[in-house]
This record gives sequence, C-alpha cells and structure tokens, in this order.
Amino acid sequence: MKSSFYAVAVGKARGIYSTWAQCAEQVTGYPGSVYKSFRTLDEARGFLAAHPLPTPGSAVSVGGGSICAASPYPSSRENGAPGSIAFKRKLDREMSDILAGEELAGRQAQRRRADDTHSAAQSLASSSTSTSISAAALSAAAAHPPDTNTATSSSGACEVVYVDGACSHNGTSQARAGYGGYYGSLSDPRNFSCPVPLTESQTNNRGELRAVIHAIVQSFVDAGAPADALEEAHRVDPSAWPLRDLARPLPHLIIYTDSRYVIDGLTRHAKMWVQNGFALSTKKPVRNQDLWKQLIRLRDHYNTQYARQQYCQRQRAHQWRNGRNDEAESAESVRHTCHNTRNDKSEGIELIHVRGHSKVHGNEMADSLAVSGSRRHSP
Repeated sequence: MKSSFYAVAVGKARGIYSTWAQCAEQVTGYPGSVYKSFRTLDEARGFLAAHPLPTPGSAVSVGGGSICAASPYPSSRENGAPGSIAFKRKLDREMSDILAGEELAGRQAQRRRADDTHSAAQSLASSSTSTSISAAALSAAAAHPPDTNTATSSSGACEVVYVDGACSHNGTSQARAGYGGYYGSLSDPRNFSCPVPLTESQTNNRGELRAVIHAIVQSFVDAGAPADALEEAHRVDPSAWPLRDLARPLPHLIIYTDSRYVIDGLTRHAKMWVQNGFALSTKKPVRNQDLWKQLIRLRDHYNTQYARQQYCQRQRAHQWRNGRNDEAESAESVRHTCHNTRNDKSEGIELIHVRGHSKVHGNEMADSLAVSGSRRHSP
C-alpha cells in the first residue's frame, strides 16, 4: 500500500501530514530536517515519539542510520548565539511556533479527513461496483469521519472489521447472494463487496461465512501473506504462511457480525462437528461444510500463530529484562493450539455479535457493501 502519512520530527512545523507536498513544504530548505513516510498513522506517531526535538548538532537515528541534526543557529555567542539571552528568547519563540504548527496540522488533518470522507462517499456512490449502496448508508458515512481502524490492545495491535452477508430472493431459484466488509473508512482499500459465485448455493448464510473468511485472509495478507490469497480465500491453505515467513505481526482481529449462525457455529458447534466428521446428531451432513471447514482451519491457524507470536514476544521481553540474548531459548518450548470454542481477547480472532439494522454505523456499511456484492452477478 502506498505511504499516506509523513511524520516530520524536525522541520518548519513538526507534525504528521497526509501528502508529500505538505511534508515537503515543512522540510525543504530547513537545516537538519528529519522526516519519514509511513503506511499507518500509528507508525507515524511512534516515529515522532521516538524522535523528540533534538538539541543542535545531536545525532538522530532514522531508518537504521544516523542523521546529524545540524544547528540552524550560528556557532558564535554573538548576535543571539547559543547561550545568550537573545538565543533563548528565539528558541522559546520557535518552540511556540512548532507547537502551534503541530496543533494547526492536527486541525487541518481533521478537516482533510472530513473532506476525504465526503469525497469518498461520492466516489463510492458513483462507482460501477457500488451503485447499490444505500443513500442512507452513504449519508451515515458522511456523518462519521473515518477512524484509524488499527488500535492497540494489551497484547499489541488490534484490527477491527465489520462484515455481513446478503441475499436477494433468498430461498428461491432467483436468489443472488453477496458479502461485504467495512474497515472503518470509505477510503480504506481493504473494504470489500463481492458476489457469492453462481457455482455455489445462493444463500445469506454462505455470504456470512465468506465474509468472515475474507476478513481473516485479509489479516494474513496485511501481515505479509501473498495478496492473491484473497482470490482463493475459500480454499487457500493457511499452513503455507508460517509465522517466520510473515513480515509483520498478526494483530488481534475483532470481527463484528450480526450472524449468530457464524458465531454459534464456531463457538458452540465446531468442536463437535470436527469430531463427528461434520455430521449432525440426525446423521445428516452439516450444511455449507466446505466453507465451515475452511473457516475453522483459518481460525485455528490464525489463533495458533498468534499464540506463538505472543509467546515469542514474552520470551524476548524476559531475556531482555535478564540481560540475555540466547537464540536457542527464544525458540518456542511448547506447542500452542487454540481452543475450538474460545472466543475472547486471549485469542487472535474475536467474534463480536452486533444486532443487525440497529443503526450501528459499521454494520450498516457492511450490509450495504454486501447488498452491493449480491447485485454484482453477471446477467
């Protein structure tokens, strides 16, 4: 994904900017400027926190190297040089200007986000793939400025997505199903709106299952799995993505869904289905078992890899506190497996039920994207 946040640690106005032009305005011609581009707002904030305003001539670490923040002030003690009263007054004024600039940049960023939401809503409404998104949902989107959808939990990064399935004429031969997912902003490229293939049964439940499957695979892709995995999300083998091959940590993934069918299936029935070979107590086969098998496999692999990741982080932290750097001991000592029915903050994936059509913004947007997906079938 193209960098969209530019952190200026040292420049005319310290802050975070959303375009290179804005960043360049702050650093061009400024002696000893320090800046860097980032994919997420959290990374940009972390860069600023790690790079406080340097003293003149001090070395600042950027991108693994060291940059000397050259002093913009004269080395002599005459005419307001360091150590003089005039210099201190000048420094105080510049510090005030920097803080004011940062505050202004924050206000400008808020206005830009609101403008981006409005323009994105208009763009989404006019696009050929999203013309069926309801006017009410677009109006709601304009009233909800986009949020940074990556938060933090006690165990690290936390990603939130709303998913939904839809089906017109459900239960009839004219049924057409789709599914969608919403990541908190209309401009987020991960938002999806897809049809359930006509080679499959056209039901709302299959749309709900595919939506959750897509969200889990997307999280693997965000961590470094091949992007084309999304095209085969319903049958891709997650064992091809071991933790050591992922470029970034897996986040704690929170999936909001209004489907009790999906949540109850994973948390109450999945264990028994696996043990019984996906047969019900009536000896009849579990419906949609192809998608259920894939969802359970993805969920278990994600939770297992997430548990290993958390274990390794704790091991490294323990070694650091004890002043040790033993590679052999940093290896996992026990094999982690996920609990087939657990669904809480201790696992990599947490499913949360949200009541459908209850004016929850994220759910309404996911519903509109799912409906749009159901209308994208070729004639």
